[in-house]
Amino acid sequence: MNEQIVTATQMVWQPRLLRLTKIPHPDLNDGEPEAAYIRPDFITKIHTTWVTQEKMHVKDEKYGPVICTYIALQGGDGFHVMEPPDVIAAMRDRALGFEPQLDPVE
Repeated sequence: MNEQIVTATQMVWQPRLLRLTKIPHPDLNDGEPEAAYIRPDFITKIHTTWVTQEKMHVKDEKYGPVICTYIALQGGDGFHVMEPPDVIAAMRDRALGFEPQLDPVE
C-alpha cells in the first residue's frame, strides 16, 4: 500500500510591500521614474541625501543633482527614491501594524 506523507506549512504573516518611486536615470525606463516595491521589515535606514551627476554617471543636466531619500535594506542593498523620509517612515509603520503617534502642532 502506498502511503503519502503530506506536510502542511502555515503561511507566515508578511507585511504588504511599499510602493515607492525610484529617481529617474537616463539609461533606465527612457529616463522616467519607475516603481520600487520594498518589504517594510527589510528597511534598516532612511535618510535624505543628494544624488549628483557623478554618482549617476551621466553628463546631462536634467539628471542631477537631486535631493532624494536613500533607503538602506538588509543585506547592503538600497534605493534612492523620491518620497520624503517622514512619508516613507509612516508608510513603513502602517504596513508593520503600528499607528503613527503624531504630536499636535502648537
